[in-house]
Amino acid sequence: MDDFRYSDGAENVLRKFYQKDIVVYVEGQDDIPFWTYLFKTFSSINFKIKDVGGRREIEKYIDKIIRGDISNVVACDADFSYFKDGFKTHNNVILTYGYSIENTLLCDQSINKLIDLTGKFNNESITENIINWIEEMCFSTKNLVVYDIANCILSLGLEVVSNNCSKFTISENDYRLCDKKIRDFIISLDLQIDEEDIYKKISDILAENDRNICDFLRGHFVFSAALKFITKFISKKGGKPKFSNDTLLFALQSIFQNIFSEEHPHFQYYSDCINNIFKFP
Repeated sequence: MDDFRYSDGAENVLRKFYQKDIVVYVEGQDDIPFWTYLFKTFSSINFKIKDVGGRREIEKYIDKIIRGDISNVVACDADFSYFKDGFKTHNNVILTYGYSIENTLLCDQSINKLIDLTGKFNNESITENIINWIEEMCFSTKNLVVYDIANCILSLGLEVVSNNCSKFTISENDYRLCDKKIRDFIISLDLQIDEEDIYKKISDILAENDRNICDFLRGHFVFSAALKFITKFISKKGGKPKFSNDTLLFALQSIFQNIFSEEHPHFQYYSDCINNIFKFP
């Protein structure tokens, strides 16, 4: 990230400096491959991706775009933006479909392909196991995500869902979540909230945006769970997986670019978002 700060006027002419049609601001360097691929897939616009160094910085650019101070584009994680009071949309602010990039990278097709590349497994068996795991994870974490969103809405500052799922798995090396651990943790939070009101507010926002609660399970949590699942599945079949967080992310990004098509549940969303960007003269 370049620490130099431009004035709003300078930001508006950056695309001319780079000899591009638009400048797309992203949170960090790790986000560049994902957004670069999507913009190349859905648009013929010449663009420059520029990372701004984190969430706080990207939110400043979002505010400037919404106010009309600058005319470039932001592409970033949705986080819990939809649930915050005063949330505003803008064609030049593209949010991930779910909580973060990981929620798009990790789907049954990408996990299936990754496992398939590591050995000769029965494809039907892989698919069935993956779908069952995803469904079980979504079911087990519903209330956890609700409380995570409530924590955000009410600005309580608690850590509800961490970046690692191990806290809630049956054991350190198991990918399966323990419902009792999740229930006990929620009780231990002792949040004094109107559950009926919170559930209704969240349900209404999900329905309005055609999302389900699982879409907002934190991406790093899902990523850590996927790493455990993939490692366990391959090991059970006699394989010797050697995935770190970095190697898994790199593999998923590569696979995503090979399998991303109209069959992906988020395909149309990103297509619409990028094609709705203001067309610069």
